[in-house]
Amino acid sequence: MSRKFYEAVLGFMGYTRVRQHENGFDFGWRCSVGLRRALGKGKHEIHDRYSPGLHHVAFRARPGPM
Repeated sequence: MSRKFYEAVLGFMGYTRVRQHENGFDFGWRCSVGLRRALGKGKHEIHDRYSPGLHHVAFRARPGPM
């Protein structure tokens, strides 16, 4: 997984990596964000956007000083 990418993006929003384990890592701030490696039979299946699970996360940002 792309830990450095998520540390940069989520870190910019105030999240910090709180745990790392063999299948992924977790970030925390006001709510937690966990990223996991695909395992089991789903690992090799084509993505189906209508299957159960989380497929998209959006964050809202307020304009602020640069």
